[in-house]
Amino acid sequence: MSYSFVKNSANNQTVEETQLIMVYELGKVFECLYEKRELSGYREFARTELADFISMSRMLCEQVGWNYDNMITSNSGIFVNTREQLLVKMQILLGKIIRGLHYKKRFDDYRGDSPDICMQCLVDQTRWLCGLLLFDFWEVVELGEQRYIERMHDLMSNGIKSQLKEEFRGKE
Repeated sequence: MSYSFVKNSANNQTVEETQLIMVYELGKVFECLYEKRELSGYREFARTELADFISMSRMLCEQVGWNYDNMITSNSGIFVNTREQLLVKMQILLGKIIRGLHYKKRFDDYRGDSPDICMQCLVDQTRWLCGLLLFDFWEVVELGEQRYIERMHDLMSNGIKSQLKEEFRGKE
């Protein structure tokens, strides 16, 4: 994939901020899929939240120097059978990524599971979840890019100008 989330970001989003957004987006996927009311819109909300989660996964990879494209084409071999098991595994993997990057920043050592290997597994789990939900992974990826572009336009138009990258302060 050639789209650069870092380059096209209207602000200088940190790795930590990207991780927080990933936690939020995964939580929204949970919420959409476990909503007790019978509302047809929740499936589509889950799709858009998953698209945003994938976008932030790609951004995190870009920020720390991991090749997301290679992660898509390889297979970690860790799969589970149910949506519930898959979501729990994704949450655990995301926690291991955050912990590993935090330890690397503080101690120059991951002190446990390597976050890039956990990201590889998370990418696999995300693709598997798309399949279980009958979403086309590549359409969800494209939706995530489109939504990110829309959010950056909104940020340039309505965000705090002093927090934007210099080249984006006068746009929109």
